[in-house]
Amino acid sequence: MPDDEVWVAVTRARLEPLIRSLPDQLDTMVRERGNRLSGGGRQRMTVSRLMLA
Repeated sequence: MPDDEVWVAVTRARLEPLIRSLPDQLDTMVRERGNRLSGGGRQRMTVSRLMLA
């Protein structure tokens, strides 16, 4: 999947500031339970994944 499509979903899910703050942005590894994310961040990540599906 092209990065531009992923960035559109990330932006719509209001995750762009969070993703841009991560060391490797889209390539940052997030553990299975999203240990690096807050509860709201995990929810927004789920929303962005649904948009891409």
